[in-house]
Parts: sequence; C-alpha cells; structure tokens
Amino acid sequence: MNNQNNFKVDLVLLRTNAEKLIERNSFEKTTQFSEVDYQKLIHELEVHRIELEMQNEELRESKLREEQLATEKYNQLYDFLQIGCITLTAEKEIYNLNLSGANILGKERESLIKSRFDFFVSEDERIDFDLFFIHVLYSNTKASCKLNLLLEQTKPLYVQLSAISSSKGDQCLMTIIDITDIKNAELEITRKNAELLSLVAEKDKFFSILAHDLRSPFNVLLGTTQMLMDRDSLMSLDDIQSFAKMINTSANNLYGLLEDLLKWSNLQMGKISYNPKLIKLLPAISAGLRSVTELIDNKLIDFRIEVSHNLTVFADVDMLELILRNIVVNAVKFTPRSGKITLSARQLDDQFIEISIRDSGIGMKKVMIENLFRLDGGINRMGTEGEAGTGLGLILCNDFIKKHDGKIWVKSEVDKGSTFHFTIPSENAIENE
Repeated sequence: MNNQNNFKVDLVLLRTNAEKLIERNSFEKTTQFSEVDYQKLIHELEVHRIELEMQNEELRESKLREEQLATEKYNQLYDFLQIGCITLTAEKEIYNLNLSGANILGKERESLIKSRFDFFVSEDERIDFDLFFIHVLYSNTKASCKLNLLLEQTKPLYVQLSAISSSKGDQCLMTIIDITDIKNAELEITRKNAELLSLVAEKDKFFSILAHDLRSPFNVLLGTTQMLMDRDSLMSLDDIQSFAKMINTSANNLYGLLEDLLKWSNLQMGKISYNPKLIKLLPAISAGLRSVTELIDNKLIDFRIEVSHNLTVFADVDMLELILRNIVVNAVKFTPRSGKITLSARQLDDQFIEISIRDSGIGMKKVMIENLFRLDGGINRMGTEGEAGTGLGLILCNDFIKKHDGKIWVKSEVDKGSTFHFTIPSENAIENE
C-alpha cells in the first residue's frame, strides 16, 4: 500500500515537472497540430510513462531484495553469535532472542517468546535482578550483573548479563553469557585455599603438640642419665634398675611416637601403598595383636575375641593389623587393672563387616569424642597407670579405615567404658573392584 501511494506521488511530481518543462520551452501558441500529431504525442507520452513505471518497479524490487538480503545477513549474524542475545519488554517478557540465548535457557526459541525472563532467576536473587532491570531501562546506561538461573532438568547456571535500554526506552537489549565453569573454578579455588589454610593451621598446631610430646620423654632421659652420671658411685643396684626402667619407658614412648609419626607422614605423602586382598578375619586379628599380648597380660585384662571363623574381609593386611593393634592398645591404656576388653565382629550388610572393641575403662566426655580423630584435637591423656600416648594412633586408624572406604565411630560414657566401631569391606566387595 505504501509503495502504491509513493507511486502516485511520483506521477504527480512527474506531471508537474513536465508542465514546467513545456513552459520553459515556450511553445508557440499559434502552432497548429494536426490530430495525427496529437495522437503521436499522446502515444509517446504513454510509452514514456510506462517505461518510467517499469523502471520504478525495478527500483522498488531491487530495494526490496537488498532489504531482504540485509535482514537475512542480520538474522544469520544474530542467530549464530556465540553470545546469547535477548530483548525484553518493559514487563520483562522475552520479545526476541537468538539461538545462543535459547540454548542457554534450555528451550526452543518459539516457546520462550513472551515468557517472563525473571521466572528463570533464582528467588533469592530476583530482587537484585529487578533493581538491575529498572536501572538499565530508565537510566539509559549500560550495566552488568551476575546471577543464578534455575532451569528445568539442569543444574543451576551462573550467568553474566550486560544490558542497555533501546532508543525508545521501551525495551531492554541484553546479552547473556554462561560463566558456570568460571564460577565453579573460582569456588574450587576458594575451597582449596580454605582447605590449605586449614591444613596449615592444623599442621602448625600438630607440630606444637608433637614438640610437647617429644620434650617429655627427652626430659626424662636427660634427667635420669644426668643423675646416673652424678650419683653412679652412691647408687644401689635397685636405684640403678629403677632409673634404667624409667629410661627404657621413656625410650619406648619416644620410639612409639617417632614410629607413628613416620607412618603418618608416609601416608600423607602417598608412600604407603594400599593392597587389599581376601583374608580370613580371625587369623588377621591374632597376628595384629601378637605384639600387645604382654601389655594385656601385665594389666591382668580379661581380653576376649568373639569372631566367627567364617568371616572374610577384603582388606590390606598391614593396615588392618595396625588398626586393630592401635585401637586395642588404646583400650588397654584406659582400662584399669583386671578390667575387661571384648573384640567382636559381625556381618553388617552385603558390603561391610563391622568390628567392635569394647572396654570397661574410664570412658570419655562428648567433647573428647568429637576431637578424637583431629590433629588439632589435643587429645593426649595419660593411661590408668601413667601410660603415655602419641596422639597419632587413632588418627592413623581413621586414615587407614578411610582407605578401605569404611568409617570409624565411638560410643562412650565417663566411668562406663568405651566402644570403638569400624567397618571394613567384606568379601563381596571384591566384585565391585
């Protein structure tokens, strides 16, 4: 319709210009034209008019083709931009968007038209988006923000929006970029830094505790040897034996501390290999506790093993023996003379066997249980007969049990004893290896 109106305007203008041209040429009014001449002139004018109309039509078609080509190129560029482009109305409805924008929102483009964009924004950030949108729409300045989008059947996306209002101020022209990977990387770096800071603080406190534990046996060694040097000619055999026993006890405590420290450091550096295999549980218990039999006998402990001959575990032999030995030694340490300790085991489920060591010892408070397996827990009590501990034994047990995908926990009451429970893979676990 507009083209036809333009065409009529062109004809009127053409006639006006033609009349002016005739006047400039000053035709003699007296000139006489025959009817034939008039017909020829009218014919020429009609042909000329048709030619002009045809040329005008060609120009219109050429202009239309150019506009269509420009539109196609714009649409191709718009659709295949790697950055999502979305146009929002003042009501926050999606007026238009490209393929990248639709892909980010996870739906077909046609289904997104007229959808409210703010419905994709997480509820806890919707107010922030509203403030951002109002600022962009009415300030006529470019702005950016980062927020989470909640999409159907996908994990939350973290995106960056950059927007500016249209020239008329009735639309918001916005780009959207998925920066989820960048955000996750930033969160991972933050988490790693926090872990590193925590680990450094934990190790600092651990070495402080370790220095204290080392100082005690060294003080005993230095003190007793100095006394032997100063009084060796005046001491009786009983005195010398008493000092020798003190030196031996301190040396053993020092050796135990260094041994546990070496094992723990090797575990942290990955130098201890994990080689699980199918083993009968009862023989492994006997082998692991062979070295602590004397400790049990010296305190007259009633030690019982209630384990079926048929139980088979899938475990690293050396690690399992260390776990059993450390937990039993810990139980002996805090069980009074003539007390009772029971080691039992049961099939927990298809995948794990639960092993329990129950004692009739002095027990623990809740706060002590919560810090039992922490480097910075500061749990280092003397035993019922003054037995010293390294504080690393149970931490080693916890780390070795985790190597087996098991867990360890404790139930205890003050003056009512403690029970240590831990799980080890059963023979069925080998099917999942």
